[in-house]
Amino acid sequence: MRRVKRFLIRALVISVVPLLIYGAVGWSSQGGRLFAPVRTVRSLFDADVDASTRWRDWENYDLVSTYAQKPGVRLGVRTFVQRGHQAARRHQGLRARAYIPHNSVLGLWAFGGLIGFALLWAVYPVGMFFTVRAYGGRARRPSGLRRWRRRSCRSAT
Repeated sequence: MRRVKRFLIRALVISVVPLLIYGAVGWSSQGGRLFAPVRTVRSLFDADVDASTRWRDWENYDLVSTYAQKPGVRLGVRTFVQRGHQAARRHQGLRARAYIPHNSVLGLWAFGGLIGFALLWAVYPVGMFFTVRAYGGRARRPSGLRRWRRRSCRSAT
């Protein structure tokens, strides 16, 4: 195990410099399949790469500004996203565009506020709590009801 770990660390250290050179050379490339992974990484971080990335950044800005108006409690999922700039108004023909954001987590923050977001995501910790609680009495022989409850909680999570 120790030899494998040492080998992996050495390989990682040795490959850092060639990967950095590959990324620097391919950062501004426009075509070809050789630098396609670098272009993909660049589209995640640089908004000036294409119009789609720029549009998502504008939409995220709109969602954050909508959330900032009433951070605690919002009006609900039918809340209209406030458009803060002229460039985002090019899709005015799509009536549902203001209600369906690309970033659904930011959309939950904007539409539900802090309380709505917390309540919607509370399903996961509450479900895990009840699963652990139902699964906890494993040492003693379960009755039919306990066995059914344990199996249903396990299948639900």
